Amino acid sequence: MSKQLGIILPNLGNNQLAFFTMLNVPTLMKAGVDTVLFFEDNERPIMKPPCAIMNASELWDFPGDVIATTLNNATYLSNLVKAKRRILYLWDLEWLRHNKNFIRNMEILRSNIELAARSESHKKAIEKYCNKEVKYIIEDCDFSGLM
Repeated sequence: MSKQLGIILPNLGNNQLAFFTMLNVPTLMKAGVDTVLFFEDNERPIMKPPCAIMNASELWDFPGDVIATTLNNATYLSNLVKAKRRILYLWDLEWLRHNKNFIRNMEILRSNIELAARSESHKKAIEKYCNKEVKYIIEDCDFSGLM
């Protein structure tokens, strides 16, 4: 049985997060990781998706590891029925420009999810903000190190 990985993105449109995620999915697939991209908003994909794509509403009984990529889509993680691991990969330090609700952010960041950052400097900023250890540094959405 192969490993399963679900990645929640705000959308598959023209942005760096979607681009780098889709760029790295073939590496996961070659390593035997059955990958599904879940999206919140339906936009024209930046490139042809290299794996299955589904609306985030279908996420509730996904049986593999699940990676959220924003504070907003991390709220899905607490409602998952079958997920093995729940990881929040903070692509952006959202609280610096928007999502400034400190109490809501702490409820998400300090919950029973594992945290991941995109660089050492992001890791330090996240740990300073929420006083919780960031377990992983994942550069440019290369999730192969998690599997």
